[in-house]
Amino acid sequence: MNSVMRMKKYNQNIKRYLMILSMCTALVFSSVAQENSKQEPAGQINVDTIQAKKVQLTITEPLYQIGYGTCTQSELTTAVSVISSKDLIRTPFVSIENALVGKASGLSVLRNLGDEPGFASYNMYIRGTGTENSMNSPYILVDDVERKFSQLDIHEIESVTVLKDGASNAQYGQRGANGTILFTTKRGFVGKPEIELIAQAGTQQPVNLPKFLQSKEYVTLYNKALQNDGLLAPSDNKYNPDMYNGSQNPLLYPDVDWYDQFLKNNALQQQYKLMFRGGTETIRYFILLGYMDQKGLYKYTDLNNGYDTNIDYNRINLRSNLDATVNKTLTVSLDLAGNIENKNMPNSSATDIFTTLSSLLPNAMPVQYADTMLAGTSQFQKNPLGMIAHTGYRQDRGLGLQIKAKAVQDLEIITPGLKAELAMGYDGASSFGLYKTASYATYELQSDGTYTQYGQNVPVSM
Repeated sequence: MNSVMRMKKYNQNIKRYLMILSMCTALVFSSVAQENSKQEPAGQINVDTIQAKKVQLTITEPLYQIGYGTCTQSELTTAVSVISSKDLIRTPFVSIENALVGKASGLSVLRNLGDEPGFASYNMYIRGTGTENSMNSPYILVDDVERKFSQLDIHEIESVTVLKDGASNAQYGQRGANGTILFTTKRGFVGKPEIELIAQAGTQQPVNLPKFLQSKEYVTLYNKALQNDGLLAPSDNKYNPDMYNGSQNPLLYPDVDWYDQFLKNNALQQQYKLMFRGGTETIRYFILLGYMDQKGLYKYTDLNNGYDTNIDYNRINLRSNLDATVNKTLTVSLDLAGNIENKNMPNSSATDIFTTLSSLLPNAMPVQYADTMLAGTSQFQKNPLGMIAHTGYRQDRGLGLQIKAKAVQDLEIITPGLKAELAMGYDGASSFGLYKTASYATYELQSDGTYTQYGQNVPVSM
């Protein structure tokens, strides 16, 4: 129904208005924190006489984990940053440290040993370095228990809370001198069960690899450097740039891009997660089963019968968080988390292999000779092919177990808000490995067609 409303000021001293309505069935007055008031006009309505009933508004605020408890945002007076689960899983990182980069102000995550699968290492700082000695890392708690977090699956984390200032770390004393990071894992809820399956597959690519000169450019600049120092270029044809125009014997005048020769352009990475979450008023649960696998970038890893020397890191994660309401005043919880990790790699470390790849000159030697003998020189006796494929292999196994049991007794009968909490945590870890060693010989081709041998060929003893 159409209606017309006009407002006429009828008191010049006080801001009051007269509403003149026509063809209006009802007038609804609304205000914050009040119930709507509906008036059916019968002529004129005096706005001053309209009464509205106040109501209690329920405003849901996010809860922040702060040292053995929680508080709402309006109650928070300290420097705290919270990273939610949604923020962590936006990108399919395998390591939690990578997922934390750039997610919280004041938190610095620095990689210090590259990103080799299974061996990535990071340093974390909150607002820089707080102490002068080596103990300058943040205090790490997982569900209020001091323990390692690097083997956790990203999808089992509910939130990460970073406590940055002295006030937020006061309850931890000296342990919180460098800040505190609280990891909270997911728990069940009252409601219909949720089942979630996640499958992710992708590739990893090396970035910022060094670019080396080819043999012709290297020899030209090498001779120029000698000339600048007042020295003569060597008479050996290996220092003649014209010998690297592609028409000469590549075994005598090689031109090798060592990084391109031994590193793939990408490597496979895959993750699979199966999660169950739900519960009733009596018992709530969260269960996760996860599998992750990362491959390495090395070429020539399948040259041996019975074993592969490529880097391969895989991990199985299992978590079960159970919460039970025993009665109106007692709740108990049991958290079980375990992981199994496997690492496979050549018996030469990544540091040694990459150091050799970076040290070899493009014209130092070929990779191998026509009769499959590995090339070497008196100066460069290590051959990357031998280091990757012919030094044996190494397999590391690791098992981890984390347990937490907790009981909370409500003592409201004594005084409002009083509770007693008993918690126990246990961490167990074991590791073992299998090492199979071998060695290889390298050969240097002489101008008379003979070879000089360095080292000995010793196969793997299976």
